[in-house]
Amino acid sequence: MLKWYKEPFLHFILLGTVLFFIIKWNGSENIEEKRNVIVVKQEDADRAKYIEDEILYREALERNLDKDDYIIRKLLIDKLKYTMSDSVNIAELSNEVLEKYFNANKSKFTKESQITLTFGQIYLNPQNHEDIDNVAKKLLNEVSDLSYNKSISTKGDKFYAGSYFNHLTKAELSKSFSRSFVSDLVTLPIKKWSLLKSGFGVHLIYIVDIKKREPKFEDVKDKVKNSYIIEKNRNAYKEFYQKIKDKYNIIIDSNSSNNG
Repeated sequence: MLKWYKEPFLHFILLGTVLFFIIKWNGSENIEEKRNVIVVKQEDADRAKYIEDEILYREALERNLDKDDYIIRKLLIDKLKYTMSDSVNIAELSNEVLEKYFNANKSKFTKESQITLTFGQIYLNPQNHEDIDNVAKKLLNEVSDLSYNKSISTKGDKFYAGSYFNHLTKAELSKSFSRSFVSDLVTLPIKKWSLLKSGFGVHLIYIVDIKKREPKFEDVKDKVKNSYIIEKNRNAYKEFYQKIKDKYNIIIDSNSSNNG
């Protein structure tokens, strides 16, 4: 009977075990070594700060410092959104494309200085009328079928800036009225009486004319280009988000707010 240490099968088992531990030790060492190897391009190696930053970056990741960090989360979100801003092909931005966009969106490029208003008003001072709203409604019915003329303005009270405003820009009108009042003026129908209130009281307004001098494409080409890019990027992001949103299953945990 052979002694146990002379058994070939036992020799095979012992040899396999030794090889296993040698390979495992070398493998884990290689993984550790590879993880700690930083390959740097020559142009980056010339910048010592790059190497320092790369070492600190990897150490931070190893320590999981990127987890549950709002600032890093926000930066990654912003970076993803930024990558979508490259969606506009610069080659698309020919004069033909931009001019087509310009013609479809002229109002975007019309300056306030290019809009002039002509209108008349009947002004009602709240200090002169107990029920000013009722007085205004009755007066509106009275003049509804009439166009504006100087005699009509005498139906109301005197307004310090006058009763007739001829071809004035929004900026010029803002010297006599508030900005919000002037903005509302532009929205009123032409050749029809309308009621508007201001800090001064109630105004019956009759818009005679609103003129908009349309801008020329060549004068606003840069603004058209910027607006086109912003709109295309916004649409590209919306489309991108709709595609990736379907990948995620959103579950609202209604109990989480009760556990705090």
